[in-house]
Amino acid sequence: MADIAPEVSVVCSTFERAHKLPPFFAALEAQTLDAGRFEVVIVDDGSKDDTGAVLQRLADASKLHVRIVSFPQNQGRSKGRNAGWRAAKAPIVAFTDDDCAPDPRWLEEGLKAMAATGATVVVGRTDPNPAQAGNTGVFSRTQRVNESSGTRYFHTCNIFYRRDALERLGGFDVGFRFKGGEDTDLGWRLLESGGTVAFANDAVVLHDISKSSYRAALREASMWLDIPRVTRLHPVKARPMLVHRLFWKKTHELVLVAIGGITVAAIARNPLPLLGVIPWINFRLRRWPIGSGAQRMLYLPHAFLIDTVEVSSMVRGSFLNRVFVL
Repeated sequence: MADIAPEVSVVCSTFERAHKLPPFFAALEAQTLDAGRFEVVIVDDGSKDDTGAVLQRLADASKLHVRIVSFPQNQGRSKGRNAGWRAAKAPIVAFTDDDCAPDPRWLEEGLKAMAATGATVVVGRTDPNPAQAGNTGVFSRTQRVNESSGTRYFHTCNIFYRRDALERLGGFDVGFRFKGGEDTDLGWRLLESGGTVAFANDAVVLHDISKSSYRAALREASMWLDIPRVTRLHPVKARPMLVHRLFWKKTHELVLVAIGGITVAAIARNPLPLLGVIPWINFRLRRWPIGSGAQRMLYLPHAFLIDTVEVSSMVRGSFLNRVFVL
């Protein structure tokens, strides 16, 4: 296709998710915003599957203006997204992910919100994809972003940045090497530099619902190594958001008390310290259960291991980032 002067560039970094790309492209091709007003920049972040071939086939067949940036080796989320927005031509960059399906009016509503508010960044609404409701289970995963969470954490599954702000801030911090935190860090740096944020309820993205898998839940729990880095970089903002300024989640505090009680009971051969498990059980049954009804009790052992693995991630991440967060 001939070159255009797009108003907005859609940027997505993908890694070994070739099967998700056709529906992703279909959602972008269904946008009500005229195809001449936007471009799509896809970064293949060192995929070893057939992502490259699938991307090229989709780009060749698409009515959209698509450009592909390819890395020979995986570089991570920050470098992938940075390569995407730096290759983009438009003054506004709309980030989303390959496990998302933007609503047909997504780009139109995002641009409308940026024009109406004059904000430096606009966060859109993200809902679980109702077409995948059959995947819902006790260990399934999805994403839901509303005004409260979106303007606090700046999720990159649905967010519009002004390109000049990205240039001024240097984009995503490449020091974030693992899952999570790089999007929040960028948004907080923007606010600290005087930028403004608005929420666009009608700029909707539907997020995939992953199939329920305990193994996948454990794997994800082990990946949050960069959450402590956010606290290291933004202590004034991050510390008050932690439980007792220390714990990422309430479950982390309670599972550590439970582990301590179990350990002391085993060493002292005295069952009394096992009472330390009760606050965690109560919280997991009443406030943050896995499953519903009788499932709550059935999945308590699974929840205990997930919480323990997450705490171990915080310990490892604290060591790597030279900060103490549990």
